[in-house]
Amino acid sequence: MEAAGPQRTSRWPTCVGLVEGRALVRVIWRFPVAQPITDAYEDWETGGAPGVAWYSSQKEHLPCWLSEIDGPGAFNRQSRNWNAKNAYNHFQRPAGLLWLAEALGEGPDKLTGRRLL
Repeated sequence: MEAAGPQRTSRWPTCVGLVEGRALVRVIWRFPVAQPITDAYEDWETGGAPGVAWYSSQKEHLPCWLSEIDGPGAFNRQSRNWNAKNAYNHFQRPAGLLWLAEALGEGPDKLTGRRLL
């Protein structure tokens, strides 16, 4: 029988599921707006066109989206009263998730899917 490979450790601790969305917003506001990999991704995604979205940055977008998790939000959903883990798992904007991972300190090799020499 082969030995199992190394266990993958999550950067998302189990206790984060207990954090309310408002607490996640307070953490997000501590991070700088500019994140180089996210900025490059958004430039590529929009073709460099400014003003494509209603928000000026993912730092603005994420807290606004999270502020709506206690109510129907922009899409008139049922109120879910989510915690931070539920909100993270339902936020489907790649640039926002990339920004959050980059702001939290995830390395460029993981964020870009390549190893840097």
